[in-house]
Amino acid sequence: MKLNIGCGFKKLDGFINIDKSKSVNPDLLLDVEKDGLEGIKDNSVDYILCSHFLEHMTDIIFVMGEIYRVCKNNAIITIIVPYFLSTSAIQDPTHKRFFTPESFKYFSKSDDGGNFDYEFKFDFQTISIEYVYLPFFRFFPLKKYLMRILLNVVTEIRVRLKVKK
Repeated sequence: MKLNIGCGFKKLDGFINIDKSKSVNPDLLLDVEKDGLEGIKDNSVDYILCSHFLEHMTDIIFVMGEIYRVCKNNAIITIIVPYFLSTSAIQDPTHKRFFTPESFKYFSKSDDGGNFDYEFKFDFQTISIEYVYLPFFRFFPLKKYLMRILLNVVTEIRVRLKVKK
């Protein structure tokens, strides 16, 4: 089973498209932050896409716990969020949090540098982190350095996690 959480109007074939807005006509109308992934069985999901969803969450620990609960061991989670130094991250008044690549280390018991024992009841291994550069910077030789000090070098990050149970 595959879930597209916070699908908005970008519903995908072969996925259960989940959103809290009736206007997007999702397959499953659900406020994940309030109700969790109600109706989705434990250990039943192989893949989850969260595109431009997590930055809107207040209780990300609860949401990540729900994602973990419904996923099978070794399930893959793709998370796409605005990069913390982009105007798309900070201009939207509905965004409640910002993400750096290091943000996802907190969700892992094994990632290098991720030895933060907050006793979360989940464990995700980071498989990859991809940066989406503003077209001007795509071929710029110093972009990896500039992305940490300038606004809008990177517009979003795409993180792939693997569920570890």
